Amino acid sequence: MFGPIARDVANWIGVQIDRASAGATIVRLRQAGWYAGMPDEERLGAYRMTQVRTLFAGLVTALLVGHLLDGSVVTRLVLLGLGGIVGWTRTRGRVDRSIETRRERMRIEIYTVNQLLAMRVRSGGGVVNAVRAVVERGTGEVVSELDEALRLHRSGWRAADAFRRMAELTPEPFCSRSYRL
Repeated sequence: MFGPIARDVANWIGVQIDRASAGATIVRLRQAGWYAGMPDEERLGAYRMTQVRTLFAGLVTALLVGHLLDGSVVTRLVLLGLGGIVGWTRTRGRVDRSIETRRERMRIEIYTVNQLLAMRVRSGGGVVNAVRAVVERGTGEVVSELDEALRLHRSGWRAADAFRRMAELTPEPFCSRSYRL
């Protein structure tokens, strides 16, 4: 019953916290690998709820610390402000760290994937078949992006457009260059 109200409040607070458009936030969540497998709107809603929970936790923690310190009203207000700032920025910082961690993993993986794709293409199977073979046998961040490109291709996108779309969404420049090729 309170779900829609909570989502609306979380969305409003999330917009105030991020100051980024919904599209930019969704791209950042994709790049971080957060809420994989969810549709974009649900992904954004889950992220907004996480932001609100983290903000609330920061405020409650600050209130508890202020109460335990038995400080003055000014001390409690300062702690409340600091707790709000920590809660406000923590989720965005976690997303930034996730993007960087994923980028590093992808930077390591892309060389091996490129070698496997080159061998498959040289054996005469074509690019889409080479990517399909790597996706069937491989795991990892790069393989999951290639799998998404294949899903787009199966759903009616031209292969070049599907790989170009993945090149736009990936956080790693080396992967972007490979997908464009």
